[in-house]
Amino acid sequence: MLNNCVIDQPAKYGKIHIENSPNTVVNNTQISVPNDIFSGIHIMNSDVELNNVTLSATLIEAKQISQVAVEAINSAVNINGGHYKTETAQETSEAFRLNNSTLNVKMQPFLSVEKPVVVYH
Repeated sequence: MLNNCVIDQPAKYGKIHIENSPNTVVNNTQISVPNDIFSGIHIMNSDVELNNVTLSATLIEAKQISQVAVEAINSAVNINGGHYKTETAQETSEAFRLNNSTLNVKMQPFLSVEKPVVVYH
């Protein structure tokens, strides 16, 4: 469980990596994802609850790299409020990328998503 955290140290290919975790909760956390990062939160084979998370994934340089705020593979993700933003120079960014996963969203108290959700089958 992460509570009231600020995560902004540069790291490649994912700020938070959750794998094979049946019960993970992230509360009131701010995540800033700078250049050359694939996803802000990478979730695989897990059940994750994101409560009031603020995630900003930004790639200003004109590179052919995609930004993904939350990537889920074979997982269930529950979102309760928060703010999710992705931005690239090439417009190759997604707020959520789902592969064989379930995304449940509650807009209480507030939810803001600035890019589309992409679902792969």
